[in-house]
Amino acid sequence: MTWGVMAFGERLIGVLERGVPQSLRGDVDTRRRALLVVGVAVTLGAFCLAFVIPVLIGTMGSPDLAVGVINTLITPVLASLAVVMLRRRDGLWLAGHWLALLLFAGSVFAAVTGGGIFSPFLVILLALPVIAGTISGRNAGWLWAVMSMLLVLTLAVTERAGIKFKALHPEVDPVILLAGSTIAIMAILTCFFALAEATRREAIARMAAAVAEEQRSRAAASEAIAASAAKSAFLATMSHELRTPLNIILGYSELVLEDLQHRGDGENADDVKRIVGAGEHLLGLISDILDLSRIEAERLTVARERFDLGELVRGLVIECQPLAVRGDTRLSVSTAPALIVSGLDHTRVRQILYNLVSNAIKFTRGGQVSVHVGRADDAVEIAVEDTGIGIPERKLAEIFQPFTQADQSTTRRYEGSGLGLAIARRLCDLMGGSLSVRSVVGRGSTFTVRFPGV
Repeated sequence: MTWGVMAFGERLIGVLERGVPQSLRGDVDTRRRALLVVGVAVTLGAFCLAFVIPVLIGTMGSPDLAVGVINTLITPVLASLAVVMLRRRDGLWLAGHWLALLLFAGSVFAAVTGGGIFSPFLVILLALPVIAGTISGRNAGWLWAVMSMLLVLTLAVTERAGIKFKALHPEVDPVILLAGSTIAIMAILTCFFALAEATRREAIARMAAAVAEEQRSRAAASEAIAASAAKSAFLATMSHELRTPLNIILGYSELVLEDLQHRGDGENADDVKRIVGAGEHLLGLISDILDLSRIEAERLTVARERFDLGELVRGLVIECQPLAVRGDTRLSVSTAPALIVSGLDHTRVRQILYNLVSNAIKFTRGGQVSVHVGRADDAVEIAVEDTGIGIPERKLAEIFQPFTQADQSTTRRYEGSGLGLAIARRLCDLMGGSLSVRSVVGRGSTFTVRFPGV
């Protein structure tokens, strides 16, 4: 019997889901309640239409004929409004109360027009708390349970007081009506519980699938962490292995350059200068990779020193002036004459600022790069502002990822490995600070370093 009810409910789902708006199908519980609304509305409408013939027979020759037929025919139309209500934002709450109200009004009408407390249709009241509570929430169930009990008590008290309601038509068999209404309410509740059971099983299946997917995700995350650790170890090892011979190459190249310059061989000296420049650029990239791998492996430690931040920034700006001159860019700095900070790593702060300033110069040709240093709200803030090309808003979150630039195309005008900003942010995090960015395409960018409580 249980299997048959569940199978019946599963078949109903495919048919009734056509009446459920797409917006209510994502969440399992919301979809289940919406299906119950459609199922109750369809079942209620079907049984009302089926009762038209018994009503015609029962009220034949009675002045209540027209009222009974109209009431029976209009109920399916009113029930279908519950499906329409699902498209509202609070549609489920409204639909549950609406269906309960229809059944309640039908019970009142049946009691007043025939039988009072002895009306065979009062059995319908049993379905109200179940339908309203499941669809609109527990409070709705309690409300309609109280309403149903109050109706029965009112009818009983009225009957006890000697006020008689209109009796059923003499030709109407109350036993048949009671049996019919009982069958109707049992059919509604059977469909209701069949749908509830089918949707519950579906919810369990979806939950099991979600748990399995989460386990797969965790396994993939574990593999990714292991792969990242292996990558960091590989980069650290290879960086060390590459940096040692590269330093030797640079050392010999500089000796050869000095000898060529001493002999006045300018042509060959220029070639060797290019070798030294390329070697230094490669050494910088290898150092960045080594720093990143050490940060990711949590092997990079930062010192806690006391130093003049203003002096550090002014010296860095002087060092970067040749880069700005080559790009026809004006480089300026504003800072307090004596800005003493403690608890920061002098070398790492300089590395962060060098990355930010050199980046600003690189992406600003013929413009302005300004460095502002000061205190704000018990924190030190360093803002590097440029009038360069700017960064699209959708790319702002990506530029702090390793090996990433705003322009990833193969025809990029600007060189770079995409490690500078990633290392700068991670170094800020290690020292308890933060690195943020504001940018407008075509108008420039502002990178702000903030170190609280230093």
